[in-house]
Amino acid sequence: NSLDTIVSHLTSPDLAELPGVDRFRKDVLEQAMSFYGEIVEDHNDDPHARFQRAVAHHKIAKLYGRLPDYGKQLKEHKATLSILDKLLDHDPSNLDYQLAYLETLNGRGWMPKEPLSSRRADAELGLKIIRKSPDRENPWKNEQLVTFIGMKLAFGPDSSEEAEKLAREALEVPGDYRGGRTVLNWLARRAEENEDPATAFDYYRQSLKLNQRLLHNEPNDPGLLRSYVAIQLQCAKMCEVQAKYRMAEEYYRESFVRAVALRDRYKHYYRTQEKLEEAASKLSRFLTERDRPKEASQILRESLQHLTDGTALHKLHSKQLFRLDDSIEHLTNAIKEFPDVGAYYRDRQVAYRDRGEYERALSDADRSVDLANEDPDVYLSRAHT
Repeated sequence: NSLDTIVSHLTSPDLAELPGVDRFRKDVLEQAMSFYGEIVEDHNDDPHARFQRAVAHHKIAKLYGRLPDYGKQLKEHKATLSILDKLLDHDPSNLDYQLAYLETLNGRGWMPKEPLSSRRADAELGLKIIRKSPDRENPWKNEQLVTFIGMKLAFGPDSSEEAEKLAREALEVPGDYRGGRTVLNWLARRAEENEDPATAFDYYRQSLKLNQRLLHNEPNDPGLLRSYVAIQLQCAKMCEVQAKYRMAEEYYRESFVRAVALRDRYKHYYRTQEKLEEAASKLSRFLTERDRPKEASQILRESLQHLTDGTALHKLHSKQLFRLDDSIEHLTNAIKEFPDVGAYYRDRQVAYRDRGEYERALSDADRSVDLANEDPDVYLSRAHT
């Protein structure tokens, strides 16, 4: 347990910015695997010892997921399930065995490189196991039921009728569980496909409230924080589709503020950059479509101050500045702030060309090629000049 706690702390996102932490973390993970490996090599055939071997394989699988090494992680998951299968054959009602088995299925089912057919099979097997001894008074069983219903919906139910039945079953389960967000988001996407944005918004809003309650218990979980931003963006989209523009803007702006805060806290976590880029670009697009390009460019500029690699947003920012009155002045200021970004030189080049200042345009064209020589747009723009 002490080793588990140390590993958990070392893999916490809060430590990501410490100098040399990646090498230290890798060393500790390898030592932990060595320790668990000794347990795996224990050939005592006592059920308790066999279960401890299964737990050790499961923990090694989680460690490989953190490195990551998905091939070895999958191998350890299979070893865990092989041991647990035999233990459950002799003691099918053992809750410890059931929990370990379901946790392993869940871990394997969400592995990024697992084929969809395998994920579906894991979801179906998990549901089969948990339904053998249902107990609505047992929070653990409720959580597992909702989790595997969410997996089943995410990886493809057999029919729309089965999907609706599963979703209704999950919504009737008491308690707040992460799997509930998967179910609600699935229902929302289903409503979107049926061109019912009002119903979709209602489900997304329920998912947002559930995510908020989960955050109350785990306020520093980066996955929950990122999901909150993602669901807010979906709420904004559904409001926009219904022409509820004021409400849409409120959701877009709040998602942007939260994405900035998330990025500042977890700079090492690449998905926080993706989420900030998404929130900024969507808010910028929304403002631009309402003839507020200056506000849109300010949002993009603020975003770029929080990103380590904002290539896509630099291009978008540059285009926004090009649309403004006195675009050359705005682009020149951007070049002073971001002197090594070719997009600003390329668009200032076009502005100079439109004014007939060809020498300045060609100078910017050359500079844009120097800075962004892998971008075909800079060569095409220079050719036009």
